[in-house]
Amino acid sequence: MNNPTEITWAKLGLHALFAVMGGLVRELSQEGTHSFVKFVAGGFIGMFCGTVVYYCAKEYGVGENLTVAFVGLAGYIGTPTLDLLAKQLRKLNHQNQPPSDPPADEKKP
Repeated sequence: MNNPTEITWAKLGLHALFAVMGGLVRELSQEGTHSFVKFVAGGFIGMFCGTVVYYCAKEYGVGENLTVAFVGLAGYIGTPTLDLLAKQLRKLNHQNQPPSDPPADEKKP
């Protein structure tokens, strides 16, 4: 059976390539001087961000076409994608924690 949420090296590689393209497009679209190092760094940052979004999309059962779109956008946006995901993760973690006891000096006898 073909499981749509199954992660294979081929799928991951194709999505990573799409994320790299997003990162490279961003580097090319920015004004100022361009260098080979910035170009390669933009590709690696895009690939990492896209891969993180790819795994999140697979975990939540997002369809393939929407996953490709999210991965490409994450590659283009770059580091702010990670900032956004980290903020959402902290919010989710905060909501799942049980209420804490008040400090000892605030407890009533």
